[in-house]
Amino acid sequence: MAASLFAEPALLTRHREGVQEIGTGPHVVRDALTGRLRRELERGRLRPDADPEAAAALLLGACFQRAFFLHFSGPEVVQPVEEFAPAVARTLWAAIR
Repeated sequence: MAASLFAEPALLTRHREGVQEIGTGPHVVRDALTGRLRRELERGRLRPDADPEAAAALLLGACFQRAFFLHFSGPEVVQPVEEFAPAVARTLWAAIR
């Protein structure tokens, strides 16, 4: 479905407009995660120089990359999710706390 949307600019525009009309879209997840990390920063649970928006982008970007590799190349080229998810979370948390 995503490939169809990006292959046809008019379809992507219509889809984007429809999603915006109902107040949703892929940014909603990013904004929610950024907000959560921002609250953790305000509570002193993250390093003072941690950037919640950058951390959210790193985490979601890693997830999107894994999903892309999984669907494009197959499960043999990606770390099993049971290993991937805790490793990514642990690594990001170690960098920002």
